[in-house]
Parts: sequence; structure tokens; C-alpha cells
Amino acid sequence: MRIPFTLLIIAAGGIALLGQTAQGPPTAVSVRKVMTEAEFRGAGLTKLTDAELKALDAWLTAFALKLLNFSRSATETSAEPSSSARATWWRQQSTTKRS
Repeated sequence: MRIPFTLLIIAAGGIALLGQTAQGPPTAVSVRKVMTEAEFRGAGLTKLTDAELKALDAWLTAFALKLLNFSRSATETSAEPSSSARATWWRQQSTTKRS
């Protein structure tokens, strides 16, 4: 499964926002917080209903947390995750989606 580059950028922004809330529970990531208005319009997200935007935000938050947790676990084992570790993580994510 290929993840669009735009979603990876959004997730990276989400991780940055999550990292700022290390003292308490993670804050939900919102596409409106991590995208400019032009990016939001350009991605066609203006067509989404409020419920669809909330669902996208929930998915983005969960995805950002997965990336953050993977990053933390990789940092604990080595200074730089190997390319095979990153590939393994992506395979696990793809397998999880299919189940």
C-alpha cells in the first residue's frame, strides 16, 4: 500500500503537534492545523462534511501516534533506524490494514 506524500507530510506535522503535548494526553491532530488553507483546498478537503473531517482527523491522529511510537522505539534501539527497520514497519502497517 502506498501512502500519498501529502498524508506523510500531514502526519509529520501531527507528530510535531503530539510531541508538544508530552506532559499530558496527546492532542488530536487536525488537518486544518497542519495544512495551509491553500493546501487544504488543493487537496479537495473542502468537499468533506464535518463528520468526514472528524474521521480524517481521528485517522491522522492514530497514524501520527503510530509513527511517533515507532520513532521512539527505533530511537531506543539505535541512533538511526535502519532502512530494514523502516521497511519492516511499513510492511506491518500494510498487513494490519488488510486484516
